[in-house]
Amino acid sequence: QITFYEDRGFQGRCYECSSDCPNLQPYFSRCNSIRVDSGCWM
Repeated sequence: QITFYEDRGFQGRCYECSSDCPNLQPYFSRCNSIRVDSGCWM
């Protein structure tokens, strides 16, 4: 599982992804921190 946070320090609105995500671009444009909880992400 990976979680994208809108603010630094894992704060603000977030989006969790735990399966295939064909397009992450919309999340990276407003993402300031990312937490990978499990799995392999490339």
